[in-house]
Amino acid sequence: MKSTSTYWNPLSAAASGQWQVIDGSDGNITQLTIAEDPAMGDYTRLTQFAAGYSTATSLTAFKQFLSADRSASSARGVVV
Repeated sequence: MKSTSTYWNPLSAAASGQWQVIDGSDGNITQLTIAEDPAMGDYTRLTQFAAGYSTATSLTAFKQFLSADRSASSARGVVV
């Protein structure tokens, strides 16, 4: 079962310490996990991009990752 929490403003200054930098983003992308189910591996998160950050490079890398993941999954007989 996913965790729950009382509503709070994740964009307030008080919540700024809860945001985590996403590895490989050079500090341009941060995330805040707001619910998590460790047993199922499910989670809900907010993603925040730095002002002026272009996602073009990141999206290209992400598409390559998905393509490679689908190829590997297909080889294992897993549908993605």
